[in-house]
Amino acid sequence: MDDNSDGSAADGGLDANSITSISNLHVKSLGDLARLSGHLPISWPDLPRMPFFGPLLGFNDQWYRAAIALSVLETRWRGNRSLTPEEVQVVAGQTAKAVATMAYEVPVLFGTTWLYERRGRATFRFPFFQPGASFNPGVFPSARWPALQGTAARSMWHLARVCLYTSLSHFALRTLFISYAMAVKNVEFERDPRLGSLRAAIRDHMADRLASREQQLHPTRGSPGLPLPPPGHSTQPLAHPRETDSSAFISTSNTPTPAPVQPYDDLSDETDNFAADTHDEASPVAPIARHRGWKRDVRPDDGANSGSAWDRVRNQASSGEPRPVPVAHSWGASRRATPQPAAASQKPTDDDRFSEFSVEKPTERQIEQKEFDAMLERERQGQGDERRRP
Repeated sequence: MDDNSDGSAADGGLDANSITSISNLHVKSLGDLARLSGHLPISWPDLPRMPFFGPLLGFNDQWYRAAIALSVLETRWRGNRSLTPEEVQVVAGQTAKAVATMAYEVPVLFGTTWLYERRGRATFRFPFFQPGASFNPGVFPSARWPALQGTAARSMWHLARVCLYTSLSHFALRTLFISYAMAVKNVEFERDPRLGSLRAAIRDHMADRLASREQQLHPTRGSPGLPLPPPGHSTQPLAHPRETDSSAFISTSNTPTPAPVQPYDDLSDETDNFAADTHDEASPVAPIARHRGWKRDVRPDDGANSGSAWDRVRNQASSGEPRPVPVAHSWGASRRATPQPAAASQKPTDDDRFSEFSVEKPTERQIEQKEFDAMLERERQGQGDERRRP
């Protein structure tokens, strides 16, 4: 293989320094890369040569030179620096060896095809298919459309078998030889002592590229020149974008903040039971609503509501201060207590009829409630009279 790269390079007018990225390497045509190899400091006679049967599968001289030029320029890009003449020669030699290894697929391919074709010639066996007893090799492609007959038909069937076996064998062998050649090339590149500084440069460049890409993907993580905010720092929440300076001043002033007033909803069990006994079956209002209204009217004093209802009555009588007894709010009583402005044009509703019925006929629950209230009142007055006696 003669070194005729000077003339070809001059024709192309290409320079190795003009390729600065991997994308530029891939867009160049095969002929341009072959001419570009003349600008590289490579001693071509010292490289492994391509076998003579390589061009049968496309491994010609142009492909050989283009593959070597591409490998050298790609290695230069990975290291982000120019290669020394020794490094260029080592990388070119490893690539030439890998290309020559790939070319040895040709004899293996022909041998595999011939072997499988001979083994199935008598039965016209195809890859992964064996014709049945109804198969007639004397006609091609079928008995319904006999384009060829006799010996010509048999030859055409064998030719079809050879093409199928060659295609499948080439697919399998190409993958095998390329994988083996690239694996050997990578191992030699990692173990060659002459490429130690180049490997270090490649690792540093790849680390810088990864850091730059990480910074582009996550720009908010900060940079070496910009300090990160302290852990306790928190920005203004997005839920209050209209907060003014005055509100900020008020929130940061030293004015004591009054404690929030908690609503008093905790009543004793006796109070709950007493309110539960005031259930008015005739009322259309839900019992829970009447229960809440009764709680709002009752306000227990500090320590006065401890114990049962009789204890509270005795405590009140002993203190001498009269205390109104909470009266259950029934729906009928509230209707009677509240004046209802009657309009001449307003028709009576179902609620009014129900109210009249409930007033005329009080329920047993209301009667029992009134009796219980009267008994409590008598008990309170009797204890008060005893205290006033000398």
